[in-house]
Amino acid sequence: MSSSTQLFNNGGSAFPLHVPGDDITEYTQQGMTLRDYFAAKETLTGFEMGVDKLSVADAEILAGPMPGGEGFTTIDAEHQLAMLKWQAKWRAAIRYIRADAMIAARKEAI
Repeated sequence: MSSSTQLFNNGGSAFPLHVPGDDITEYTQQGMTLRDYFAAKETLTGFEMGVDKLSVADAEILAGPMPGGEGFTTIDAEHQLAMLKWQAKWRAAIRYIRADAMIAARKEAI
């Protein structure tokens, strides 16, 4: 599927590669997209430092129900792993939301 027929704008290839022998205007779509690159570069430092806050309700919108629910007190290895996966899921969602905003900003006139 060419970038002109994609249903979602992923920004195209972050590191386009020219295939020797092909038309110079055509690039392969190998590796990560620009959207993936922007998401990977997003550090979420504000969340790590406690400046940015995300309520459990908002995190659940992004990542589904919190394992054990809010106020859950039993902590074992299985629950800790479930919490790590849940936190990774809402953090990834935020990274892609911000990546989408960066792609949109590229189209706006400065």
